[in-house]
Amino acid sequence: MGVIYFLIISMFILAFALEVSSLSRKTKSLVYLGVVFTLFTLFMGLRKDSVGNDTYVYIDLFKKISTLKEYHTFSSRYETGFLIINYLISLFSESYTVYLMVTAIFVNFFAARFIYNNSVNPWLSTILYFSLGYWSLGMSSVRAALSISVVLIAFDFVKKNKILGFIATILVASTIHSGALILLFLLLIKKMKPSYRTLGRVLIGTILLYISFDYLFDFVLVIFPKYKYYLGTVYLDGNIKIASVLNLVISILILIFYQVELNSNSKSKDQESPNIFFPALLLGIVIQVLSFKFRVLDRVAQYMLISTIIILPITINKIKSKKHRTIYTVSASLVFIFYFIVIQVMRPYWYGVIPYDFFFSW
Repeated sequence: MGVIYFLIISMFILAFALEVSSLSRKTKSLVYLGVVFTLFTLFMGLRKDSVGNDTYVYIDLFKKISTLKEYHTFSSRYETGFLIINYLISLFSESYTVYLMVTAIFVNFFAARFIYNNSVNPWLSTILYFSLGYWSLGMSSVRAALSISVVLIAFDFVKKNKILGFIATILVASTIHSGALILLFLLLIKKMKPSYRTLGRVLIGTILLYISFDYLFDFVLVIFPKYKYYLGTVYLDGNIKIASVLNLVISILILIFYQVELNSNSKSKDQESPNIFFPALLLGIVIQVLSFKFRVLDRVAQYMLISTIIILPITINKIKSKKHRTIYTVSASLVFIFYFIVIQVMRPYWYGVIPYDFFFSW
């Protein structure tokens, strides 16, 4: 847990130091994100092959591609884009540490960029990114983390209503992890406005989808036959994971907080609030509920639920009293950090990042 505590302390100390400094808001954001995500990158890239649940799987794949000097052999199990990334890295080095470092740089750069471009409170968004498991996901599932990184770029296009750019970016992300295709549904609901009526309609729609899921899944298998691989496995056994329930509860609470604060605030249209993150969060919640039927969707939901790291700071920022904003910000940071520590202590196997070890001995 030493690495975890070091990162947590570093995030808080740096946030406090920059808050009391006389630097401009832009400079504070750049310094904070630059320092923290550099640390994230170093610890992700320099980890031992035992850190992260699926790290050994991806390292084994990388070694095989490095040896064979081709990737088509594995196309039945992995997406082409992900295999090409492995192949390109193998042309420069066959070291798995180089592989982990390159992917870590990619994941953390685009996460930092996403927060810088969209968050009204970058240090709070960073703590949420860390606490809600996205940093850990980068070590547990390299493929999903890389795909999410590309999806974060897609948000820029849909915010500017550049539909073709959005579709193209999602298609690229889907060549790394096909789950990214679910983001295309965002185009159908991107103009959805926050209201209790909207939430009611989504609730009804979610119930109907949940009830009819088995029929819909049969249809999906016709289009994507490779998912037949999951038939008869634990992914479809109907057992609900505690992690999925917690993700759902946290997302719903943040959504309700956002809706309540929006209604109580006279500024119903906050210029700092990109509307796209509200429908993205709604879609993520729906997918998270459906993951109770098909566990693979739990990871797919993370593509949309990352909106929470933007929406919560926006919601707190709507509070008129500066004193109350500060209390909410500090409280949210401490609560989510505590949540993260409890998860790492009580459920270390969720991500497999504890115990952490460097690839070298010291």
